[in-house]
Amino acid sequence: MLTDTVDQWQVVVAHAVPSLLLNEAEAQFSAAAFCHGFSNSLKVHNGFIANDSLSVHFTPYNFRVIARKDGQLFLAQMYPYQTPLDVVYYLLKICEEFNMPKDILYVVVSGLIEESSALYTELTNYFQTVQFAATPAIINHASYPPHYFTTLYNLSACAS
Repeated sequence: MLTDTVDQWQVVVAHAVPSLLLNEAEAQFSAAAFCHGFSNSLKVHNGFIANDSLSVHFTPYNFRVIARKDGQLFLAQMYPYQTPLDVVYYLLKICEEFNMPKDILYVVVSGLIEESSALYTELTNYFQTVQFAATPAIINHASYPPHYFTTLYNLSACAS
């Protein structure tokens, strides 16, 4: 078990790593510090401009959600998805469970999502304010927007 302390939210992120994998990683990268992806996401705000917001980071088969209400952390969770409506379902359920009105909620998206995608279109059909994470273009790649690299930016921001 590994743990990361995120002082600004007074939380400890605990995560399990198979010992064989951890031992090999520590042997190969002895000077590296290991942390969970949520730890970095919780430390860097990536464009959160509202007290009520959902940060949603997409990978090919799952997405991470960080829900903040009234400026407080309410949820940090990962969900699988196969279709855009799977994502919408989970986000609407989070809004319902935590009494987060979707008409004033900011949904900040990052990772592998395109503005022209069906996923983005479905999000904008259900949420009024959907915006891409505001990360500096530290990785200039002509073919990909900066929000694709949010995880790398968060990692570098926390490491410095």
